[in-house]
Amino acid sequence: MKVKVMIVVSLIVALSGTVLADNGSLDGGFGNSGFTLVPFDQGGQNTDQAFAMALQGDGRIVIAGSAHVAGSSPIAPAGGEMTFQAFAVTRLLADGGIDTGFGLNGRQTVNFDLDGTADQAGAVAIDDQGRILVAGTAQSDENDPLSFWGVARLTPNGALDSGFGPDGRVTFAVDENGLGGFTLLNDLLIQPDGRIVLVGAVLVELEVDQQILAVAARLNPDGSLDTGFADQGIARFSALPGSVPETLAMAVSLTDEGKILVAGSVTVDVSGDSNTDLFVTRLLADGSIDSTFADSGTSRVAIDQGGDGEDFAYAMQRDAAGRILLAGSARSDGLNQDMVAVRLLGDGSPDTTFGPGGTGHVLVAFDLGENLRDEAVDCALDDQGRIYLAGQAARSSGADAGIVRLTPGGLPDPAFGNAGRVHYGLAGISDETGAAIAITRHGQAIIAGSAKVAEPDNQDMLAMRLAGERIFGDRFEQLP
Repeated sequence: MKVKVMIVVSLIVALSGTVLADNGSLDGGFGNSGFTLVPFDQGGQNTDQAFAMALQGDGRIVIAGSAHVAGSSPIAPAGGEMTFQAFAVTRLLADGGIDTGFGLNGRQTVNFDLDGTADQAGAVAIDDQGRILVAGTAQSDENDPLSFWGVARLTPNGALDSGFGPDGRVTFAVDENGLGGFTLLNDLLIQPDGRIVLVGAVLVELEVDQQILAVAARLNPDGSLDTGFADQGIARFSALPGSVPETLAMAVSLTDEGKILVAGSVTVDVSGDSNTDLFVTRLLADGSIDSTFADSGTSRVAIDQGGDGEDFAYAMQRDAAGRILLAGSARSDGLNQDMVAVRLLGDGSPDTTFGPGGTGHVLVAFDLGENLRDEAVDCALDDQGRIYLAGQAARSSGADAGIVRLTPGGLPDPAFGNAGRVHYGLAGISDETGAAIAITRHGQAIIAGSAKVAEPDNQDMLAMRLAGERIFGDRFEQLP
């Protein structure tokens, strides 16, 4: 009997190709020893950065960000070309190879032909027809950082989709004057009915001051503003009405009832010192604030572990129980920032079953050599309820991509890396960052970000895959 068992086990190992360990190590079957670099290198600066990622149902990986490209522009000298920053999208196969059937050799760039030179994508999503929505800011004046929000829709093969806006692209102003302004666009989601919700922030001028407001906008499936949402398609709000705080919306999620959760950070002046907290505001489907959520529509979370009390939320997920997970950073003093995860109940109250001692939050420090800036900029949940945080672990010079895995109860997972933490300093490159994370249907974490491949500032998009809990290799998993 023992002989038969050994033969079966040996056969499984031989045929599967790899038996992966779920400990945070890179999956050698992905790309080049676990990672893939994607250079656009279409302009003199060669600065290509990834900020967002989405997984297709077939396992292919869509990554979006920005790239410097050379080409014609409305503001280029007559008959000449110039270098400008454009939306950049690449698609990888499930094994990490570049999908050459997408765009031009696996890459697509989009600029919005306004009077600026800096268009940058900050969010990406895939609709139920396989079309790719990419959103960010489109600079409207090369001599001023004023911008519109820009959204492009690509067909599954990477071409601009003529059924969206006039030519696959739409731009619109989110400032009250409609002239473009100091804006950010940080996240998007596609509702089940095909409408598109975008969130970010805008600087508004007051009589004696300035204020940064959170912004949520909704588009119809064809790219037009949904005028039934808030004020002609755009909601601007403060997380602390009645005061003059800075409210930055960084992430958006949808409840089962169709309400919209907007998360980010809110900064107020306290006795001459600024204090920044995490927040979640819930909007009704029409864009108005849902006063039944938390305190008049907003849940505010202060970590305040010391120093200036600067706590930031950059990402949000909802779990199967409807609880709200926030990921970000908390500063204690000087340059020392730690990754933080916070969990709220569906009504916006703290989840006292999460984190050490039921605090509702957990802090994780890398502190590579000294107390520096460790921050989580994205998060994901696997089918076991475990929580992944992705971001950067700073060094005295540069940074590594930093990944944390927490148990469902919010404690560092001792089975993952070193006390739940792994940082990646990859051979031949430096300054790796983790900007986005997603979990495949096989339970493996994919991380997208950027890495410096040459001095002074030659950066490429980066994708990594972690080993997961599976026996069979990709050849078996392709079978129905």
